[in-house]
Formats: sequence, structure tokens, C-alpha cells
Amino acid sequence: MGVGAVIVNRVHSPGFADTVSAVVDDPGQFQGVGDVLFNRPPTKNALAAALDALEGQDPTGGALYFFNPSKTTNQWALSLPVTVTIGPMRFAR
Repeated sequence: MGVGAVIVNRVHSPGFADTVSAVVDDPGQFQGVGDVLFNRPPTKNALAAALDALEGQDPTGGALYFFNPSKTTNQWALSLPVTVTIGPMRFAR
């Protein structure tokens, strides 16, 4: 649900697009958008998490970004203030 919350948070933030589809389709923002896995039907858990995010549940504390610190070398991302860590992912503002 963390990624869904980031998407919703971006929709509500003036620094990003104002629709879910525009946020998701913003080039370079979400790895995997447009590949074959992205276009498969969502699981029941994924659908429930998306609905929770749309209803305002936010386990990220208002995060606008997320990354896996063991898989990124992007110093900008690594310098962001982290709001929460969920599994291997860090969520940040």
C-alpha cells in the first residue's frame, strides 16, 4: 500500500500531476510502468491496497518518494528525509 499512498500523496501535492494516471505515467518515476508485468490484472491484495490508499490510508507518513537503498546509487534519493521503512523500501519526503 506504500506505493499507492505515494501516488495519492503526489496527486495532492502541487509539485506533481493532479491525477493518478498522470502521476503514474510521468516518465522515469515508477520503474516497470509499461512493461509486461505492469499490464497484468491486479491481485486481490493489490486491489485492496489501492482502494485503501484512495480512501486516505497512508502508512508512509505523507511520503512523496520511495526507494530501495540496497538497489540505488542515486545520492539525491539517499539524501531525502525518510518517513518510514516498510520491508526493503524507504519512503521519504
